[in-house]
Amino acid sequence: MSEFLSKLLSSDFEPHGYCYLWDPRIVWLHGVSDGLIAFAYYLISLILIYLLRESRGAALGGAE
Repeated sequence: MSEFLSKLLSSDFEPHGYCYLWDPRIVWLHGVSDGLIAFAYYLISLILIYLLRESRGAALGGAE
């Protein structure tokens, strides 16, 4: 287990662009797609928080 963690935390990994010869179009594609994925994760969280707050308000308002 110790060897696994030392390999995982080492800096022996090759850069992302090395695999596709640093083609700028592919680097940009990966950068933009990673950004869109991060945006989607934050947006989903915000929408769930909003829906949770709205459902609590509806349930409390209808009880009277």
